[in-house]
Amino acid sequence: DGIYTIDRNPKQSVQFVERMFKNQESPKILEGENKNEISNLFIIIGVIFNIIFIFLVTQVKKFRQSFLKCLYAPKNFFLFASEQLIIPNLLNFTVCILISAGIGLFWSSVIYYYKEIELFDLFLSNVFGSDNTKIFFSFL
Repeated sequence: DGIYTIDRNPKQSVQFVERMFKNQESPKILEGENKNEISNLFIIIGVIFNIIFIFLVTQVKKFRQSFLKCLYAPKNFFLFASEQLIIPNLLNFTVCILISAGIGLFWSSVIYYYKEIELFDLFLSNVFGSDNTKIFFSFL
């Protein structure tokens, strides 16, 4: 990890070691973890998507019937979709948005949690040549 961040800002350990070398009073070490609150955003968005999907299944009769037909007979789903018989355009668009947003949310959360791992940092260093590009992709 080192004693400096990727932005060349000193970590708390630098101050601690510096005061030890200068025979000054040792600083108090902060207890607990510095947890970034953005990880809760992934959970909140996922719950919102689930609520929207449950609302569609429980409140929209045509969607519920279509969903149950495709769930009980998955072989016939592609037949229904190709004939466009049971899926109205608005519901089809809504389901496509929910699916694509869910997949995007999944991959962004995976990359978010892997950015703390040194191996992923090494992978980003090898894939992207400049430091600015690496920092940009690690904070996405």
